[in-house]
Amino acid sequence: MAQIGCTQTACVHNDCLVCRAESVHLDPVQGCKSFLDRSEAEKREVEVRLAPFSMSAPVVLLVRSNAPEIVREALSMGFTREKEPPTGFFFLGWSKTTQEKNLVWCRRTTFSDLEGVISEIGSHGYEVKNFILEDDRKKWEAEKSVYDLGKAERWRQLQEMAPPQLPRILSGGYWNGKVYGSYGKEFVYVGGEKRKLTPYHMDEIRNYKRKQKDYRQRTRALSLCCPV
Repeated sequence: MAQIGCTQTACVHNDCLVCRAESVHLDPVQGCKSFLDRSEAEKREVEVRLAPFSMSAPVVLLVRSNAPEIVREALSMGFTREKEPPTGFFFLGWSKTTQEKNLVWCRRTTFSDLEGVISEIGSHGYEVKNFILEDDRKKWEAEKSVYDLGKAERWRQLQEMAPPQLPRILSGGYWNGKVYGSYGKEFVYVGGEKRKLTPYHMDEIRNYKRKQKDYRQRTRALSLCCPV
């Protein structure tokens, strides 16, 4: 098979998939791997992510490139070098979707100032990729409203809250939280005893589960210790 000629001039040929002996680049349009790697490192991109535990500046802007020119621009725009912070939202509560050990360039801001910051960064020719979903923002705002109550008020509400009452059909033994059977033939095991469920019982259980979920989320929010 004939070698495909390298069409890129800015490359280190002994690292090039086209020029290296016994290596053939299957995509002649893309060309040299070294050139592609350098182009990837010099991408002018900024990621916008949510730092869920931060109540003062929850929006984190990330620049991952270490190209000298981009580093100089990042510094001029107020970015600092640090470990990538935990960001994202996990289904039943705040958590981290990423926390890589590598260092990145970070800048923090608020939702109210975000539009201006994006405009500033865009004026430097950067592509801004916003990874914050509207649902994530709403959930953060709900957490913030609880946080703003103050520690004493949160503690008072937490002490006054009572868990939802277990339906009578589920009392008298251990219930694993599961309902078995098919529609109209549902049953549960309570303390090892099989109990058949009527439509009324199913409504009670669904209502109980909904209240239990709300109770857990509310108590979690009230007891949340925000580090920032």
